[in-house]
Order: sequence, then structure tokens, then C-alpha cells
Amino acid sequence: MEKNKKSVLVALCVTTFVSVFALAGCGVNSGEKEVGNSSGEKQMENTVTQESQSLGLTGVANARQLGGYITTDGKKIKDGVLLRTGQLSAATSDDITALTDKFQLTEVIDLRTTAEIEAALDPAIEGVTEEHIPIIDESGSAYAVMTAGYTGDPIDHAIAQVENGTISDTMYSDLVMDTYGQNAYHEFFQKLLAHKDGAFLFHCAGGKDRTGVAAVLLLSALGVDRNTIMEDFILTNDFNAKNIAYVVSAAEKKTSDVKILEGVKAAVGADPNYMEKMFEAIDEKYGSMDVFLKDEIGLTDKDIAKLKDRYLE
Repeated sequence: MEKNKKSVLVALCVTTFVSVFALAGCGVNSGEKEVGNSSGEKQMENTVTQESQSLGLTGVANARQLGGYITTDGKKIKDGVLLRTGQLSAATSDDITALTDKFQLTEVIDLRTTAEIEAALDPAIEGVTEEHIPIIDESGSAYAVMTAGYTGDPIDHAIAQVENGTISDTMYSDLVMDTYGQNAYHEFFQKLLAHKDGAFLFHCAGGKDRTGVAAVLLLSALGVDRNTIMEDFILTNDFNAKNIAYVVSAAEKKTSDVKILEGVKAAVGADPNYMEKMFEAIDEKYGSMDVFLKDEIGLTDKDIAKLKDRYLE
């Protein structure tokens, strides 16, 4: 497990180094469409697009909402309440105004390490409570492992980590199978359960790995189907398209190895195979995501009902 933990740490470090760039958003209204089933009845099918989910922020990477998704029992996640982003350190004054006025933001959960936070502080926002829940264990030499061998060139660092096998498609499964990670996500859900009014925003550095796993667990708890959950996960590739293209282009100037280039792209983007590995690991060990959420994240039937009552309509 210690080796797995180090792999997760370094992979997240690569993400921090190469993928934290502010990208423009577009629109905020979620999309859905009606389709007919075999009996001719109308049912709602989720439309997952950058336009439907974007918060419209210009200084915050990967800034989007979970609102508008239809659950398997026909309810809908409330618009503009559950927000997921990259770090807020470069948020513009207009971004902050949008978060406080348009979305009525009241709570921010920062999933980064202490060192990451100190290197890129979120702005203090009046009327907003910010809390720190590090998903990665910071004890011992954790951050030293993350930055080991870093020479100042994030592309070289990413290539090196792919070459030595540190970046792995089991990154997310290692994260949720680790006791520390499970306890951290339990605390994350406790904040969601205690949250009352206004928008609830959670983020890490690039808003795709630790935040991505948090979103997957939350959408699962709310009853969103797995296909929609996966579509939301890979939406990072649309939001970060410019950054991904830049990183891959820079890597291509340093190596022509296809496997290495694929690994670098996975490190800065959202690779569905990585998340599928997490689902497979959970299904294999627990039988279902529902059992995992109850046994390891500590969500009771009452908790699930409360989450649905609070965040669905």
C-alpha cells in the first residue's frame, strides 16, 4: 500500500505541476432531453456538455457544476448548488462576484495538501467558510515524495514518472482503497450533510483527480447512473483542452514514444480507463458502489436520504 500511496502522490504532483491553468468557461444552465422508452413513455436523459455545466469563470480551471443531472429515480440535482473546480488562487474579482452573487457560495472545501495550499492560496471571500480536508496523507515524507526529482520542468517530470511506472491506471482505485483516503472522503460527506444554504464548492489543484473522485462518489450517492458519472468525469478533457494540447505538444518535442505520450496525456487529462479501474476495484471487493459508500465511507441509509433531500428536486 505504501508503494501505491507514493504512486498516487507523485501522479497528483504531476497534475499540479502541469495542469493548473485558468480556462474560460461558458454558460451555466444544465442540459437534458426527453427520449422515449420501449413502452412509448417519456423519460429524461442527461446531456453532459461543457456548455451545460460551466460556471463561466475565467480565472479558475475546470470550473463547473453538478446541477441538472437526472437521477435513476427521475429526480434532478439542484442547479448551481454543487460546484467543482480547480484551485481558486487565480480567481478574478468577476469570478468571486459570480460565486457569491450568482451562486450564493457559502462553503468551500479544499482537498489539497498543506504545501499545495501555501504555494497557491485561495482568496478569502467574505461570507464564505473555507475548510481543509487533505485527501492525501501529509504525514512523514508525503510531500517530499510528490516533488522528488523535480527539476523545474514539469514536462520532463511527467515523462520521467511515466517512464518509471509511477503514473498508473490504478491511481484512483489506490486512492479510495487507502484508509486515509476513505476517512478523508467520509469527512467530505459529513460537510455535505451539514451544509444548509447556498452553494457548496469543492476543489483540489487541477479539479480532476481528488475532486473527480469526490464527484464520482457524490453522484453515485445521489443516484446518478454510471454512464452519466463517467461522462461528467471526462468532461475535464473539454474544459482543459487547451492545456492538454499544450502539454502533449511540449512532450512530443521531447519524446516520440507513443506509450509515454499517452501516459503524459492521462496525467494532465481525465482518462476514463483510470476511473473504470476504480469502479472495477470497488465492484470486485464490495459488490457495488452502494456497499462501498456504506461500509468504507460510512454513509447510512439515513445519510443517503438526507443527501438526496438536500441536493435533489
